[in-house]
Amino acid sequence: MTTPSYSIRKAVAADFEAIDEFDMFAGDRQEEISRGECFVAVQGETVAGYLTTARSFYQNPFIAYIQVRDNQQRHGIGHALLAFAESRWPVEKIYISTEADNAPMLHLLQKRGYTPAGEILFIQNEPELVFCKLR
Repeated sequence: MTTPSYSIRKAVAADFEAIDEFDMFAGDRQEEISRGECFVAVQGETVAGYLTTARSFYQNPFIAYIQVRDNQQRHGIGHALLAFAESRWPVEKIYISTEADNAPMLHLLQKRGYTPAGEILFIQNEPELVFCKLR
């Protein structure tokens, strides 16, 4: 299987429409883009995935959202988006969370070296599992 080539860059306002085509999360991508907290993986002219960051989580960086288009999944884009975000922060701890039933994301986090750090109940139907990457 060949891996499509893509680049990762800070999202710009013009990316919002493409992100909105596959974005399933709450939050305000336009606001995150304007604050410089959204990054996109682009293949050719197509936004294949995005990642947003939060300013702090108990004074540590937090990856708020990460999503890859359905037809672009399993090509290393999520892995590359996480690696990109991790490289931006020269800190000891980075946090991220996902729903307990999100098996692909749980696998990706394990593969990237994230460790379980707790869970948050009653946000949605499934518990939200929090992970931390220690460096």
